[in-house]
Amino acid sequence: FFGGGGGGRSGFGFGRGGGRTSRGFSGFDFANQPVRAPDLHAEVGITIVDAARGAKRRLDLVAEDECTTCGGTGMISREEKQGKARVIRSASPCPTCGGTGVVQARRTLEVTIPAGVTDGTQLRLKGQGGRGPRPDLNGDLFLTIRIEPHPVFQLADRSIRVNLPVWDYEAALGAEITAPTVDGRVSLKIPAGSQTGRVMRLRGRGLPARGKEPAGDLLYELKVLAPTDMTAKERALMQQLADSFTARGLPDPRAELMASK
Repeated sequence: FFGGGGGGRSGFGFGRGGGRTSRGFSGFDFANQPVRAPDLHAEVGITIVDAARGAKRRLDLVAEDECTTCGGTGMISREEKQGKARVIRSASPCPTCGGTGVVQARRTLEVTIPAGVTDGTQLRLKGQGGRGPRPDLNGDLFLTIRIEPHPVFQLADRSIRVNLPVWDYEAALGAEITAPTVDGRVSLKIPAGSQTGRVMRLRGRGLPARGKEPAGDLLYELKVLAPTDMTAKERALMQQLADSFTARGLPDPRAELMASK
């Protein structure tokens, strides 16, 4: 089992990198030379806000570490000294690891997720995988980032999209409104005559640059809404507006649809 703290979702699996022999994991190969412990692989879920700002996660690991009782060999040998030589008289499976050479170990790790990661980004945490006979022979932990759904923000490559509702009168007359960002709010000017589907762009306000990847943009796609709960006075004013449009011959917005039949 592999768990993530701090609100993240995480999963765990073992990666069998170097450090396996025909006898299972061992800190030694057939030439009795130390070898590297296995790498580990895991996933952690973060929000788009975390991806844009960076985050910390506490991970609870269950890993396979080299058995310190037998040194990863899986066997306990009984030796006798004969002159200058040592002779193995008997050998039996290690009682600690049952002859496998590895033991399950639990440990907690706090990781820093840098700003600008995207779904599928893989982070390498050097030396945080399986434990070897020496620190320099520890395996690595490869952490894959998964971006979780968000109720407001959607990720499009490195840009962040927001479906932004506006009233029909705001779209028709133009307005200055408050819109959400991943790090607060911003004042946004809606041009007069805006229609549903129009995209307002704030350059560089998406995911920040990371490595050779440039910063993304923050994109607001307008959705024009009509009020549904109007008073009698408001309805009368709306009717006057409709009559005025009709009197001056406002084009039928469905004309092209009807002509294509």
